[in-house]
Amino acid sequence: MASRIFDRLQVIGKERKDITGSFQPNGASTSVQKVYGRGFTVAHTAGANTYTVTLQDKFYAFDSCWAQVSGPTAMLAQITAEPDLNAQTIVIGLYSAAGAAANDQAYNANTRINFAIRAVNTSGNW
Repeated sequence: MASRIFDRLQVIGKERKDITGSFQPNGASTSVQKVYGRGFTVAHTAGANTYTVTLQDKFYAFDSCWAQVSGPTAMLAQITAEPDLNAQTIVIGLYSAAGAAANDQAYNANTRINFAIRAVNTSGNW
């Protein structure tokens, strides 16, 4: 546990919630490895290197979403479709640095997909 005092994050607008997390690909397996973060689940879904993040709570809207990959191989991660407000999901695709869909990435302790979602919790003060 950190031994310093942290201030609350300040944003313009009310009821903004940040959900951040990361996970490690595990080949074509539906399970991913070493998921860090709270308030969501993540699974490998149909298609090579496609991962669906499902939020545990329902939100009114998403202000922003981003995804990024870190690892020993040059790769790109991107949100592949408009976030689904009804299902509360975002889909992340993993691509080679050349932009082509990559083969399913086998587990590698040095590869991690990171993401962040800024959600809006109410329709007021949009």
